[in-house]
Amino acid sequence: MDSVDYSQGTIVVRRGGERITIAVVPSTQIYLHDSSGTFADVRPGAQIDVFVSEIDGHLVAQIIHLK
Repeated sequence: MDSVDYSQGTIVVRRGGERITIAVVPSTQIYLHDSSGTFADVRPGAQIDVFVSEIDGHLVAQIIHLK
């Protein structure tokens, strides 16, 4: 993960050479290993798996797994 903007509720990930901005919303489920996590646990440089939906043309994280 490239960056986290806590005030805007977004993360930026890199896929190939492309930077992709993904919104993190209150309903986003965040998991830290086998436990529940919070958006505060999401840090730049972390390895993550993120499952997204496209809503009104924007990518929205449904589930974030922190590795």
